[in-house]
Amino acid sequence: MKTLFLTLCALMGVCASLNAQQRPIDWVHGLNDSQQFWQNERALFQAERAGINAGASTNANYAVNDGTRQGVGVFANRVAAQTNNGGVSLAIGHSMGGLAIRELVRQDALRYRGMIACGSPLRGAKIMNSFQNGTLDQALNYGGWQMVRGPLAQLGYAAYFVAGVAADAFIPRLRQIYRDNFTAEYGEQTIIDLAENSGYMNDIRTFSSSTPRVYIWGNENSPIHWRLLSSTLRHNNNQAWQNGEDQEWADIARNFADVYEANAIANAAASVAAAIALNPSAVYFAWVSLEWKAGRDYIRTTSESDWANVIGAESGYVYNTSTYVTNVCTNEYYYGTCGQYQDPQVRQACQNNCFQTVSYTYTFAVQSGSDGLVAGYSQRSDATQWQVPSQDQYEAVSVNHIEMRGHDNMTARLRDVFNRNDVFRIQ
Repeated sequence: MKTLFLTLCALMGVCASLNAQQRPIDWVHGLNDSQQFWQNERALFQAERAGINAGASTNANYAVNDGTRQGVGVFANRVAAQTNNGGVSLAIGHSMGGLAIRELVRQDALRYRGMIACGSPLRGAKIMNSFQNGTLDQALNYGGWQMVRGPLAQLGYAAYFVAGVAADAFIPRLRQIYRDNFTAEYGEQTIIDLAENSGYMNDIRTFSSSTPRVYIWGNENSPIHWRLLSSTLRHNNNQAWQNGEDQEWADIARNFADVYEANAIANAAASVAAAIALNPSAVYFAWVSLEWKAGRDYIRTTSESDWANVIGAESGYVYNTSTYVTNVCTNEYYYGTCGQYQDPQVRQACQNNCFQTVSYTYTFAVQSGSDGLVAGYSQRSDATQWQVPSQDQYEAVSVNHIEMRGHDNMTARLRDVFNRNDVFRIQ
C-alpha cells in the first residue's frame, strides 16, 4: 500500500510538472494575411504569461508564395513545415488559419495539445458562394444604383459627377476589397474549398476529433459592413489596431444618410407647397423626394441586410427603431412662413435663418450574429462533428473579422481561455 501511495504521488508530481512547464504557441494567420496579424496579441501574452515558451512559439508568414491561395490543404502543409512542437503546443488560428489547424488535427490527432479557432469559417464562408453565383455582384450593383437615384432625379445626368462622390464612398470600396480581382487575391482553389457545402467542407464536417478545442467567434455591432470596411482599410494600411477603429465609415455612412434625408424632406416640402399652389410640379418634387429616400434607406438599412445575405447572417433579424434630429431648410418655411413678412429686411433675415429642427424616426435591422465576414453558425461549426459545447464557445462582442488582431474584447476572450483549468491553461 505504501509503495502504491508513493507511486501515485510520483505520478501526480510528474503531471503537475507537465502542467507547469512552459509551452509554445503556434499563432497562425488567415487568408492572404501575414504574421503581422497576430504580432500584438502574441507580444502581449508572452509578456503577461510566464508559461509561454516564447523561444519555441511561432508566428510565421505561412502565406509566403501565395500559400493561402492554393486551398486549405496546401496552406496546412505550409503551417506544418514551420511548426514542429510534438504535441505540447497550443495552436491559435484566425480565419483560414483555424481551418489549417483543424486540417492538421485531422491528419494527426496528437499534433496539438489544444486548438483555438478565431473567426474561422468552420462550416464555410458564404461570401465565397455569393461570389461564385453572382449574389455579391448583384448586391453591389444594386447598392450603386440606389445611391445615385436621388441625385440623378434632382440634377439629371449631371448627377453622375455629384453622386459619384456618394457612391464612391461606399460601393467601390466594398467592390475593391470583396469583389474586384477576387480570384487573384484569394485563389481559385481557396474559393472552392471555403465555400459552404463544398466538397472539402462536406468531407471534413463529418470527421470527429478528440483534440480539445475552443472557438472564439466575433459578433460585430450594427452596421456590420461599414464597421468591417473601416477595420479592413486600416489593416490594409498596416496600422495596428486602435480603439474605435471600426467607427470611421459608420460615421461617414451616417453623415451621407443625413444629407439624403435632408434632400428628401426638402423635396417633400416643395411638393406640398406646389400642391397648395396647384402647381403640377408637385408630382415631380414628390417623386424626387422618394428617390432621395431610396438612397437614405439603402445606407441605413438595406445595405446591411444585403451584406448579411451575402455572408449568410440574414436570418434571425431583430428590428430596432432609432430617432435622430437634423436641421433642414424647407421650401414651405422659406417661402411660406418667411414670405408672410412685408418688410423685405425682416423677410430676408427669416430666410437666412430658415433652418428648422426636424425629428425623424426610422427602423433598422440587426443581423443574426457575425463578425461582418463569417456568420456566427460557421464560426461555431454548428451542426457538425466539430461543434463544441457552449462552455467552449466564446463570443467576442463588438469584434469584427479584422479586429480579432487586437480588440480589447478579443484579448479578454483569449485571457478567459488561458485561465481555464484544463489543457488551455497558461499561467
